[in-house]
Parts: sequence; C-alpha cells; structure tokens
Amino acid sequence: RRQGIAEPRAPALRLAGGELIGLLDSDDFWLPGKLAPQAALLVDEADIGLVHGEFEAFDNETGETIPWGSRDWDQDGDQLVELVRQAFIMCGSVLVRRSAIDQRGVGFIDTGYPGYDDYLLWLSIALDWRIEHEDRKVMRYRRHAANLSHVLVYSANPARARAGVLELFATMFPEAQERAGSELRRTIARHLIGAAARERSRSNIRALQWTLSAFRQDPTTALVAFTQTVGERFTR
Repeated sequence: RRQGIAEPRAPALRLAGGELIGLLDSDDFWLPGKLAPQAALLVDEADIGLVHGEFEAFDNETGETIPWGSRDWDQDGDQLVELVRQAFIMCGSVLVRRSAIDQRGVGFIDTGYPGYDDYLLWLSIALDWRIEHEDRKVMRYRRHAANLSHVLVYSANPARARAGVLELFATMFPEAQERAGSELRRTIARHLIGAAARERSRSNIRALQWTLSAFRQDPTTALVAFTQTVGERFTR
C-alpha cells in the first residue's frame, strides 16, 4: 500500500546488507553504468560518504525533457553549507557508504514533513564526510500527476518543510549551527517568509507566526524576503 516516502525506506535500509546503499524510487530510472564508477570511487577514497550524479526529468506523457530543480551550487565550497542553501542532491542519483549513514544514527526518519527524510540524512552525512559530485548523467526522473513528491510534497507547503527540516537539523546537531552559522539562519528566514506568503490563503495566524519566526532568525534577510514577496504580489 502507499505509505508515503520515509516509511518504506526505513525498513528497507534495515534489511539491506550491503556496504554501499543506493536508492531507486518508483519514478526513477538508473541509466546503464550508473553504479560501477560510483562504487569504485567510494572504495578508492575512504573519506567520501556520498557520491551523487546528474539527472534529467522528463514528462511521462510526451517523453520530453523538462527543467527540474536548481543545479547552481559551489562544488568547491563546504558541501554542508551548500546543502543548507539548497537541496541539490537528487536521491536516485546517489550511492552512499553505509557507515556514513550509521555514524550519526539518522537513517530515514519521519521529519514531520513528507518527502524530506533524505534531505535530513544528506545534511547529517555532510557533517563528517566528503560529498562528491560527478558530472555524469546517472538517472532519469519520470514526472506525472501521481508522483509522490507532487501529491505529498509540492501540494503542501514545501518552503515550510525545508525550514522545518533545517530547524530540526540544527536542534539535533548544535555543531551544525556553528559551522553553517549565518547561512543556516538566513536560509531558514527566507524559507519561512516564502512559507508565510503561501499560507496566507489558509491561515493568517500561521502566516504571521512564521513571519515573526523569520525575523527572529535573521531580521535583515527576513525584511528583504518580505519586501520582495510583497512586491511580487502587487506586480501580478
């Protein structure tokens, strides 16, 4: 039966006996040759906890390639900080070292927001391990109206979910607050303002609460994001 996203991943991880873990969700296709170079990299370089590659999304009806997600991050920068800024790792493109998953004891847990269990795990791995990107296209992502990410994630309030996962991460691992510092606070503030803008049609009280939380995180970032959001509303 359909259980969401984190719920079936957690027992699957417990059952998996391998030293290297890959994830292949129901709408993902691994391309030929995906695994061998990634496995070789993890075997050769013991400090890499996760390797991820490129992907393409395509329309299930037409087969046409469609843009999906931002691929603009600093590959030479601190990958924890870059992950805080944006969730750029595509789940189906990864191969992960089992010991990197186990080190912080996170695994795939229910974050309270559907579809962000993998994001929390990647953040936790980045605390201790190198994260390596390869330019090869290793997977294809099939897009259609019944995607779990569409049904569970994007139909809700994804900005609030991203902020919530980052808040949870900071609470679980206080050392991340020191390392990611102001970038963590700025990113949470931006997400909260975006979440509040979307929430106004449902609950003005929650929207106000999230706006105030954003200003507590980083007043300058919250003010800029709030001003931009108000400006966008009046120019539509």
